[in-house]
Amino acid sequence: MIHCNVELAERESKRLFKLEPTNVGNYVLLADIYAAAKMLDEEMKEKGYVPETKAVLYDLDVKEKERIVLGHSEKLAVAFRLINTNNGETIRITKNLRLCEDCHSVIKFISKFANREILVRDVNRIHHFQDGVCSCGDYW
Repeated sequence: MIHCNVELAERESKRLFKLEPTNVGNYVLLADIYAAAKMLDEEMKEKGYVPETKAVLYDLDVKEKERIVLGHSEKLAVAFRLINTNNGETIRITKNLRLCEDCHSVIKFISKFANREILVRDVNRIHHFQDGVCSCGDYW
């Protein structure tokens, strides 16, 4: 992370993911490199994404609340599947809690701009995201 070379980090991360697919530390390190390079949210914001931080009930400044919602596991899972799957391949994520409003918005956004079909099973239902729309009709 010292050099913040994203291209090198992605290349080497793919090797680590093959060697140790269950080592969460490898995924966290890559996420940290993206964050240091201002990549997890800046490009999305440029395309219209606005973080939904009202669910963060702590008395924090807006930037800190945005940082908290960006670290949600389902966002990281989708990001890593984007890196580790072929274009056009459906992304499938399972989580044991309900999707928060921001995660739902982000995954809709990603499905449109990455041109990917994304299925997320949460505690209540299966969300089918495609071309910026979710099968739940934004009522979950």
